[in-house]
Amino acid sequence: MPLPRSKVRELLVVAGKWREFQHRRDTLKAEGYSAAQAYQAALAEFDEYLTEDIAGAGADRLSDPSPPIAGTGQRPRSAGPVSAPAPDEQVNLPGIRARVNFRDDVFWAYQCLEEANPDFDTAPSNGAIALWRWARAAANTSDFFKYILSKTLPTRSEQEAEDRFKDDGRSLDRLLGEVAEASARAAGAAR
Repeated sequence: MPLPRSKVRELLVVAGKWREFQHRRDTLKAEGYSAAQAYQAALAEFDEYLTEDIAGAGADRLSDPSPPIAGTGQRPRSAGPVSAPAPDEQVNLPGIRARVNFRDDVFWAYQCLEEANPDFDTAPSNGAIALWRWARAAANTSDFFKYILSKTLPTRSEQEAEDRFKDDGRSLDRLLGEVAEASARAAGAAR
């Protein structure tokens, strides 16, 4: 069963190959292929990145987005500055919440992006560490900002709603006094 286009895009973005795929598809269209033929031909060329098994075979793509060496099936060692635990190394995260918040994962990865060795104990989940590893790869950094961080930021209305409930520094006693005065004024005006 073919993957939906949205899933193809998602997997290629994770692999750091979305722009290359778009360029190849557009080149094929310019060479005279129909849009559908160009899409299918480009899809066939990028087939190795289209695995839904993120927990298995695709997991190494999060930490090393480079394609396998032809004929060997092995991936080249990353030359990037990433110095994180090996993908198969267990990272213990004490106190992980039962419910993981994706926004927290994204912001943790963003805050640690420039750090070569962040404190993994502060990560909200293992997903945050995987996202950090993926974003640290040079080919993925701009995609992290464009496709993930920008989509995670709250909308203006969400931010305004959140700001209404933030502590503005006023003490509770003073607020209760203001409520009591307003209530007394309202009771006096009603008479």
